[in-house]
Amino acid sequence: MNQPDANAHIDASSASDNLSKPADWQQREQGRDLNHSYIVQAPAGSGKTELLTQRMLALLSKVENPEEVVAITFTRKAAAEMSHRLIGRLQAAALSLTGVAEAESLQPHEQISRHLALAVLQNDDRQGWSLLEQPSRLRIRTIDGLSSELARQLPVLSGLGSGHKIATDADALYRMAATRTMAVIEDFDDPLRSDVTRVLDRYDNGYDKLVTLLTSMLANREQWLGHLMDARQGDGFNRAGLELALRTLVQAQLEDARAAIPEELLGIMPRFHRFAIAHGAEQKQALLDLLNACGGEDCDFLDLPLNPESLPHWCTFIDSLYTKGGGMRARITKKDGFPAQSSGKDAIEKAELGQWKDDISAVFEAYRDNTQMREAAALIRTLPMPHYQDEAWESLESLMRIMLRASAQWKLVMAESGEVDFGEIASRAIESLGHDDAPSDLALRMDYRIQHLLVDEFQDTSANQIRLLRRLTAGWAEGDGRTLFLVGDPMQSIYRFRKAEVSLFIKAWDGDLFDHIHLIPLQLTVNFRSTQPVVEWVNKTFPRIMPPASDPVMGAVAYSQTSTKPGVGSNGLVDVHLQAERDDEAEADTMVAIIGDCHPKETTAILVRSRSHAQALLAKLDQKKRHDDRYRYQAIQFTPLAETTVIKDLVALTLALIQPADRLNWLATLRAPYIGLDLNDLDTLVAGNSESIMLGTLYEASIGEGNAHLLSDNGLMRLKRTAPILQRAVDQHRRLSTRTLVQSTWTKLGGPACVDNVSEL
Repeated sequence: MNQPDANAHIDASSASDNLSKPADWQQREQGRDLNHSYIVQAPAGSGKTELLTQRMLALLSKVENPEEVVAITFTRKAAAEMSHRLIGRLQAAALSLTGVAEAESLQPHEQISRHLALAVLQNDDRQGWSLLEQPSRLRIRTIDGLSSELARQLPVLSGLGSGHKIATDADALYRMAATRTMAVIEDFDDPLRSDVTRVLDRYDNGYDKLVTLLTSMLANREQWLGHLMDARQGDGFNRAGLELALRTLVQAQLEDARAAIPEELLGIMPRFHRFAIAHGAEQKQALLDLLNACGGEDCDFLDLPLNPESLPHWCTFIDSLYTKGGGMRARITKKDGFPAQSSGKDAIEKAELGQWKDDISAVFEAYRDNTQMREAAALIRTLPMPHYQDEAWESLESLMRIMLRASAQWKLVMAESGEVDFGEIASRAIESLGHDDAPSDLALRMDYRIQHLLVDEFQDTSANQIRLLRRLTAGWAEGDGRTLFLVGDPMQSIYRFRKAEVSLFIKAWDGDLFDHIHLIPLQLTVNFRSTQPVVEWVNKTFPRIMPPASDPVMGAVAYSQTSTKPGVGSNGLVDVHLQAERDDEAEADTMVAIIGDCHPKETTAILVRSRSHAQALLAKLDQKKRHDDRYRYQAIQFTPLAETTVIKDLVALTLALIQPADRLNWLATLRAPYIGLDLNDLDTLVAGNSESIMLGTLYEASIGEGNAHLLSDNGLMRLKRTAPILQRAVDQHRRLSTRTLVQSTWTKLGGPACVDNVSEL
């Protein structure tokens, strides 16, 4: 299939105009080409949401019904933001047509969005959509919301029914299913009892531990259930197939580890091993096997095979370099095949023995600080042989049968509780769409309605969600007018705890995931958010942190270089302050000092790991902000609603009105901003009245003689304004309470069920 002509969508412009465009402007233009499907890798700050919005506007300007275009996000907040942005673009375009709005100065990307929004309004007028009056016709959904919508449209086909709701605490349901599964240990007639007994014997009868493990496995069942069903053969499982999968994983890990070992080291180590063999090393046979595995006497380890069968030889090589604790050897002895220098028969032999020990020690010292090689060595030592021992296989089969039973118990728990989790909703949505060769009525209807599918944050999709997307796009083909548009950045994948698999993005990028759709890869590279020094520091630092190449098997993602937009400033810097261990107080002191060095008009953003991590910093900022406005802050979503000042004041007022004798809450109410007595006036009101009712005291102070002459003028004015209002509220509460009590008694005695006035009783 020919690549689309990006230039077909770019207006003719001079070279100077192109210089003012971002370096990836051609990729952005291409992403608005509606004739093809794309997968876009968009790093942080690259404007991917704007590109997604522009493509959706372009699609809405062409389709017959707005429902044909569906945008999928992963959170309600993201869906709301996209909807707000889309509607905002349309409203601004509509306003520009009226001539009421003042002339706007639009950025280039805003001009593109305005042009596309105007085209949407024209199509809206032709088709009679009335999008601005009916914005709900814009289909922007979370993937969970779309799954729920699909499953509930055909409850019989999905098997979900109509009464299920999303579980607020799915872990409790998982644990119930796990507990029921393990309970077969008490049922002598259940064939699974022998499997549970075998697994418990292998894990030291850790019943609670196995229940916990099953609970966590049920939460991630979409990652393993399909594989277990595929591997099942009668009452057993496909041992050869599982061993082949294990072999593939071991080989991939071994190849990655081998790449981290310097070739120079592999070339020079055989001579030391031959010397050790000749001088009686305890591991003589293992060293001989290692040399024979790579070609014999004159070989070097560059020829050592990279296959699971060679794993013992690689472990022998690693053992000659590292101690059992994982550190590079510091000394070598006679048992390693390096006799002491003093054991030589004459001066020549002594010098020779000393030289060998010096040479091997120099090798150890040269590679002692090679962290990458040390990690590779530790990995090789943990790799298993790619086949199962008979006893281990029996235990594994038992465990797999237990997991399948737990999955069946989960379905029973769902049926009893009427609750499901999001994973189940997605699975049932897939079922409701039928199979590729036998689509359901819903699938046919959705196929008619959905012509264009856009997916944001694609790096956070799970295997089940990919199955849903594949089912929704089944039958699509290049050139049939239907398009798929995937946007994301594997470097920003953070939802592994929600079963997200970043490897899915890598597979889609390589063309191995949606084989029925030709996805053209596009890569945005321009960061519009950061200045030159920040981008340069990130480009320099992160390639050393992230793997050199992406690996879909391991879910490893390589770093992609970014650049800045034209004309970006060179201000700013990156400065790293490290601590040996966590010390929140020291961190807070450092942060406060950094803020103090900033210009008073600058804004500083502070990111923390958790709310608790921020407590020390917030305390210090609270101390500083009293004297310096530079330290005033907004801690967004840090304080629970119940802990906010407004809510605390309302709770205190409520409790005070309910119980007029509640001194503590009356004091809090009087101190609250809407009354605002100072501490001196509060002390005057309670002085000598330790047991008095606070309402009576403050009311007397406000309208009677009592303590009024002792209060400040400001305090007396505040009380005279508020005390009568509070008194009426208390009186009303008392009347309502009395009415409820009397009416309840009257009803119990056989009186009318409803009486409008207590006096009528």
